[in-house]
Amino acid sequence: AAAAFAVLLQPRAQALVSPCTHAAAAKCAPRRRRRPARATSEEDHDECVTIKFVTGNAMKLREVEEILGMNGLPLPLEMIDIDLDELQESQPEKIAAAKARLAAEACGGPAIVDDTSLCLNAIGGMPGPYIKWFQQSKVELHRLLTDYDDKSAFAQSCIAFSPGPGAVPLVFSGVCNGTIVSPR
Repeated sequence: AAAAFAVLLQPRAQALVSPCTHAAAAKCAPRRRRRPARATSEEDHDECVTIKFVTGNAMKLREVEEILGMNGLPLPLEMIDIDLDELQESQPEKIAAAKARLAAEACGGPAIVDDTSLCLNAIGGMPGPYIKWFQQSKVELHRLLTDYDDKSAFAQSCIAFSPGPGAVPLVFSGVCNGTIVSPR
């Protein structure tokens, strides 16, 4: 999903950020508001817009930065660990879009969120987007499939980007097929 995000967003990137690398983006801090276009001193140059990536997982941030960079879109991201209300919905794309809207409002600017589902084919795609609660309750997924021959499953990752408060988010989705096995 992150690679699809990078490829599809690339034409829009110039409108979102000044062309810069992550290293250059780090030099943009502290953020200042842009001055009016009429200001012409040498200090008044375009600044990088930092996109907030709402996650509590630093590894996820590094992975997204790496994927975006590999696809020619080195966006300056800043991890923000905030809890967002999660829409109770069976369609992961709708959940991701709702979270992106909330993230943009909470951050006051552009934001990215990630929402992952794990779907077990034998039981109609459950737990799907509710995987977080299954994990928190210590449910052993392989035991759910004990009475089924079909152990196939897929993980779906939805990445949603909102350019800012009130904007309609863009949602990108990717699927990885696999099999549920007993822990070793």
